[in-house]
Amino acid sequence: MNFPRAMPLLCIGLAATLEGCAGHGAYTGDFKEKAQARMAGIKSATTWDLAHQQFEAGDLEHALKNVDQSILLNPQIARSHLLRARILIELGRLEPALESIERALDLDPDNAENHYYHAIVLERFDQPSEAFDAYRRAADLDPSNSQYIVAAAEMLIEMDRLDEASALLEGVRNESRYSSGIRQTLGHIAMMEGDPARAVSLFAEACVLSPDDPSLVEDLARAQLAGGDFADADRSLQRLRALPEYKDRRDLMHTHARCLLELDRPVEARAILTQLTDSPEGRSDIEAWVQLAECAVILEDDRALQSAASRLLALAPQRYEGYLFLAVAQRREGRLDDAVASLDRAIARAPGNALPPRLQGMIYHQLGRTEDARRALALAAAADPSDTATTRLLDRLSENR
Repeated sequence: MNFPRAMPLLCIGLAATLEGCAGHGAYTGDFKEKAQARMAGIKSATTWDLAHQQFEAGDLEHALKNVDQSILLNPQIARSHLLRARILIELGRLEPALESIERALDLDPDNAENHYYHAIVLERFDQPSEAFDAYRRAADLDPSNSQYIVAAAEMLIEMDRLDEASALLEGVRNESRYSSGIRQTLGHIAMMEGDPARAVSLFAEACVLSPDDPSLVEDLARAQLAGGDFADADRSLQRLRALPEYKDRRDLMHTHARCLLELDRPVEARAILTQLTDSPEGRSDIEAWVQLAECAVILEDDRALQSAASRLLALAPQRYEGYLFLAVAQRREGRLDDAVASLDRAIARAPGNALPPRLQGMIYHQLGRTEDARRALALAAAADPSDTATTRLLDRLSENR
């Protein structure tokens, strides 16, 4: 059967059908690709979340494995490369960390965190100038985060550019009125510049802003000690040492004992020092034994003085303190010639220290050996010209020649 009139219409219909099929196939492929991309994005985000949780929990190896998987699923996400860099920093693998953070910066150059962690890696590579630039860029991108500007200032401090560091922080101090970190760092600069009074003011402000941060109280106590505010330092140290994690810190116990000695409270100082020296570690703690000997001198505890002097001679025969305290004990026993001999040893071990020749000069004076007394006191006066008592005694001896 012939269908001459139907053939053209049939051909047109067939062509339309074929064209429609072709179009539907392209649409289906495109839809499939987009669906796969969406699924990869979801998997990437889920894997990133898991990696981030593991990182926060300290499970670094599994965190690295999962963030690598996240990047494999979607390599165009900057935060994945940033997280990878942070994990590698914690693992001490700085070169691959630098590669990851540079990739994060390529993908998102206006993210402050990327610049901040870039700076951390540069700092670890001992590149303070480049690290400063990166920290400063982070601060410019996110001025609300004072951590960034403080880190930039710390790089200037490391490069011994204290004036610039101070100016940088003072420039944002009023705008960051609630930032304890800015005031703490300014306090550190003040201490480096020999201005403990200003440091005390800054650390006190920081303590008000962050009352639960014990590091600020510690900084305040050390500044108070440096400025001679011993009563305030004692209060700060008591507050600090009331915290369980600070109570038995040996350096703070040393500092507190020294503070109590300055306040003429040797009995309390001795209690702390005895606690230090009674521990296994304290048996070789030279500074604790020196302070314990000082307490014994003040309290006129000859037995404790002899014990401390003997311990110092056994621990550090190359240092002068053991011979100095031995001489004090010998003088109290009336063994003046032995005390002079012990002080000769002390002077030989600390030729620039005024204490041994000063004591020796006084003992020579007791013995009636005026010329020897003058010679010893002249050594003491040369070592410490500010000691007016020694200078006056030396002048009297010179007048009586």
